Amino acid sequence: MESDLKCLVLYVAPIMEKHLERLKIDFKTEIDSNRSLERICTFEELIAVLLKRDFINDDDRTTWKKLNPILQKYEDVSFYRNQDSCLNSSHGNVISYLSKRISYSWRFFARNLGLMQIHIDDIEQECGKNYSKCVIQVLHTYEKNRGWMSKTGSTFGDIHRALKLLNSGDEVEYLVNGFVRLTGFNQN
Repeated sequence: MESDLKCLVLYVAPIMEKHLERLKIDFKTEIDSNRSLERICTFEELIAVLLKRDFINDDDRTTWKKLNPILQKYEDVSFYRNQDSCLNSSHGNVISYLSKRISYSWRFFARNLGLMQIHIDDIEQECGKNYSKCVIQVLHTYEKNRGWMSKTGSTFGDIHRALKLLNSGDEVEYLVNGFVRLTGFNQN
């Protein structure tokens, strides 16, 4: 799966997982295989099968509009509307992970994400020595201004890149590996 696709799936998977059996019934015609239906155990696997069956295409963002009416029957989520937003409440675990581990390197992380010094100064003034809160503010500032800050066009790609630029060493490698484990995103 491409990074944008992973971002979308990660966004709604925790929400839609509880509706998986009903979603499998909704997509029974598209899947057209009882054996494949039985093997689907997660929302991500459902999306993978729909990709394989060419119901959706990860290269064409407009095809995600097909999913909206079906998903909206169960939860108020929008695959299409939120396609560029990966740092939302359903990804609190990623934000929490990063905020607890970056600590005093938060300024370098902010610069690596593309924040200007004025943003960094504002965050420092607002949060002081609460490094965890600083990292959270960095991520929210980045999310709010991603349009002009983004280097890769992908939120996870930018964060992954910013983490790798922090410094070399086991601690940063551990941080990057944890991020990859949580998000499923890996850009080598």
